[in-house]
Amino acid sequence: MAFPVAFTVSRRPFTGLSSDGIESVPTWGAPVDVGVYAIAPAYHENGVGTLTETEIADIDLFMPKTAVSVQDRFVIDGETFEVVNVEDWTRGFHGWQPGIVVKCRRVD
Repeated sequence: MAFPVAFTVSRRPFTGLSSDGIESVPTWGAPVDVGVYAIAPAYHENGVGTLTETEIADIDLFMPKTAVSVQDRFVIDGETFEVVNVEDWTRGFHGWQPGIVVKCRRVD
């Protein structure tokens, strides 16, 4: 069973660091449109010491399983967000594979 994707967002994959002659600067690849099930305010769980608690997330993207990694960027409604964590929800009950949750924080 798969959910229909309701929204399309733009993903810019993190490609590594390059040098500007003085210091290393992060670089991202060309934008790629990906479908997501939902975009929601991030859920915060206190007291577990997870990465998302250390790197506060502003939004959660619920999406089909796709290649997404920490430091990738998403553009949503003209705002840029950076991935701080990816949760794999593809090992569900009786083989159900709803997808992944991508936790993002807003980048200025």
